[in-house]
Amino acid sequence: MKKRVVIIHGWADKPERGWLGWLAMQLREQGYEVLNPAMPNAKKPSITEWVETVKQTSGTLDENTILVGHSLGTYVLLRYLSEYSQSDKVKALILVSGFLSVKPRNNSNNTDKTDHKKFFSPAPDLKLVQDKATEIYHIYSDDDTMVEPARSKELVDLLGGYSLELHGMGHFLSRDLTEFPELLKVIDIINTIE
Repeated sequence: MKKRVVIIHGWADKPERGWLGWLAMQLREQGYEVLNPAMPNAKKPSITEWVETVKQTSGTLDENTILVGHSLGTYVLLRYLSEYSQSDKVKALILVSGFLSVKPRNNSNNTDKTDHKKFFSPAPDLKLVQDKATEIYHIYSDDDTMVEPARSKELVDLLGGYSLELHGMGHFLSRDLTEFPELLKVIDIINTIE
């Protein structure tokens, strides 16, 4: 069966921009089937709509599937896997600037905090996520100001898996980062695991 990678971009991003498009191209050249949908209403997202898009795009998961998410895309993949009803497992889940805890903007009022909690409800069931992924990898940067490293480390502690902290990569924004060889290397390593 053909190896495949599903790539889910973050808030206000596009699947062909920067390292996201570069990664898709590199993987296709290596013979992967790559599914990298444009998520609906990327600037005003709905978690429910994004999870449904992942569901429609991914179809049935299997041991040849690797899921990659960036920023909000990581949270969406956590929700998707916790809601996935089949017993199949993916080969790996890779979370770039992943997070679980909700953190409203600085100086926000109580309404913003309530809206933030509502936006991210219900929280994903991490035990169910663990049951759906053979391997879990976390990649984050020591200078990320959008998803602080502490929030990514919190997710590592709660979800388990391997972590890779990179230096000076910020939030891995595709508008700034045109290539991401470290992520490609992680995928190569995953595919050496039987």
